[in-house]
Amino acid sequence: MDRILEMKQKRANLVSQMRELIDVAEKENRSLDEEQYNRIEAEVDKLGKDIQREERLAEIEGKLEQ
Repeated sequence: MDRILEMKQKRANLVSQMRELIDVAEKENRSLDEEQYNRIEAEVDKLGKDIQREERLAEIEGKLEQ
């Protein structure tokens, strides 16, 4: 379960970075760094899938222990 929590925290931090990129670009009245934003977004998506996989595995393992 600690692994899942760590991944969720990492994903939350990445989402915060995405928000900051947008906010800074708007504040500075400039274009968003699309490459950096997309790279972070891809990592968020990957972590989401990894989290789902780990949660499902934990659910299956829990049923085995019953």
